[in-house]
Amino acid sequence: MRKTLLLLLFAVAFGSLARAEVSLVVRPLTGADQITALRSIGKLVYSGDSLYLYDAEQVLIYQEALVNVKHVRYSDEEPPITVGDETQNIASLQVSVYPNPTTDVLYIDNAEAGEVRLYSADGRLMQVVEATEGRVEVNMSGYPAGTYVLFCNNQAFSVIKK
Repeated sequence: MRKTLLLLLFAVAFGSLARAEVSLVVRPLTGADQITALRSIGKLVYSGDSLYLYDAEQVLIYQEALVNVKHVRYSDEEPPITVGDETQNIASLQVSVYPNPTTDVLYIDNAEAGEVRLYSADGRLMQVVEATEGRVEVNMSGYPAGTYVLFCNNQAFSVIKK
């Protein structure tokens, strides 16, 4: 189910460990990003509609309800920068996914050329859209209500379909 999706996210992150330090970035709907170095995460758990991060000693270091998560991604790019009082990554400032929640068409602004992938909460690939630079549209009107994960520009976005 959703655990499969989280394992997929971990696999993507571990594939790039040879480069700079890899961090897990959780962007809540409000407030600052939670940026945690992967080396400090002992366990990542989805349970009861919440995301939990534990350190190596199984001490809870972060918890967030999934309905409050805008997106989750891995970053080995630029170090975080401060914009106002909110910490963000340069790449995450560029992509905009809206409306979220959506009832039919989801728009993605500033997508890079490549594939945009939409996964169901249980990890099934629902749709692949070839993107050129600029705006991309993902038609979700035929999908049931629920939470989906959208991958674009090496970022993962939580999308809610009403």
